[in-house]
Amino acid sequence: MTLRFALLTALFLTAVLGCDSSGDDLGVFDAALSGAVSTTLTGRAAFATDSEEGHLVTAIGLIDRRDPQDLIVLVLPERARVGDFAIRDEQAGGIVVLTSGEEGDVYVAHAGTVTITRATGDRVAGRFRAEGIHLLDPKKRVTVSGTFDAEPGDVDPGDVDSDA
Repeated sequence: MTLRFALLTALFLTAVLGCDSSGDDLGVFDAALSGAVSTTLTGRAAFATDSEEGHLVTAIGLIDRRDPQDLIVLVLPERARVGDFAIRDEQAGGIVVLTSGEEGDVYVAHAGTVTITRATGDRVAGRFRAEGIHLLDPKKRVTVSGTFDAEPGDVDPGDVDSDA
């Protein structure tokens, strides 16, 4: 699993979900952050499974309803299934992107767990708790936890309108 893939997935999910004005066909999530940033996020949730370097990877995108550029992306190293996924190299991963402030912040998960409680072709639900380190300033850290009930979302960059 690469940070590059997680970041690209985050951008695709943000663009796709940002273009969906109705939001009726997407799931929901709630999350709380503490540490260097203390806030709550709530909004839409979508998931997609795709192949990265010949391996199936599932990305779960959680997009804040107040600021769609604030997002959490959880990445699983396979098709979503019920169970626990440890956040560490080659297991599961995640990023948090926050755009408040002058420059915004990106935190990369380095420890934690994603627990999938339901996994079907039309729904992935569960909870997560992760510790993240700021991409540019490793002294800045956050803990993020929450729940999600995600529905399928299209992460094909060819379908994204660049003006969105």
